[in-house]
Amino acid sequence: MTLISSTCGNIVMEGLGDKMSWKPEVFADGSWSGNGLAFATKEESDLWGRDLLMRWFVPTDSRSVESDEPVNYEISLETGEMRPVKNG
Repeated sequence: MTLISSTCGNIVMEGLGDKMSWKPEVFADGSWSGNGLAFATKEESDLWGRDLLMRWFVPTDSRSVESDEPVNYEISLETGEMRPVKNG
């Protein structure tokens, strides 16, 4: 896996192919926590994290982290509908 810093300061992960995903995490009780959700895009992961912050009062922040886990959920950015992704 190769890490490359772009001109925008973002880190791009290469060499993961279609396995690359984004996992949402929330900050609660002094640490970052995630669950089993893995999205294809950062936008989907960010949307889920922001939505959780509005529904749950314990976390104080959310973020999306890159992962090599396969994508297992998708969210329509237009409707907010979330559904599992079949892998294989």
